[in-house]
Amino acid sequence: WALPVWDGDAASLKAQNAHAARAVAAVTREDFDGAATAQVRHKAGDAILTQGAEDYLVTFAIPNLWFHLATAHSILRAQGVAVGKADFDGLHAYPDGFSFV
Repeated sequence: WALPVWDGDAASLKAQNAHAARAVAAVTREDFDGAATAQVRHKAGDAILTQGAEDYLVTFAIPNLWFHLATAHSILRAQGVAVGKADFDGLHAYPDGFSFV
């Protein structure tokens, strides 16, 4: 599963997204056998960590996901992209141009 190179354009970003979607679609139930007791070795900045699966999920993976989502949202907004809650959850609705600020 060689990850397509992102050249900074929309087409290569779409290629990476399609790659990720195929990888997720290929996951089977059997791929999770033994996952609860697995040890996850990964890098966090310059730190090399080994964590149990639950510890990895709760103290690293989920907080890291939310950090990056919030950061991406902030960058997009700072660049003038009109992205908000409705784009995230599909439930919120606000009139065009609405702002809490």
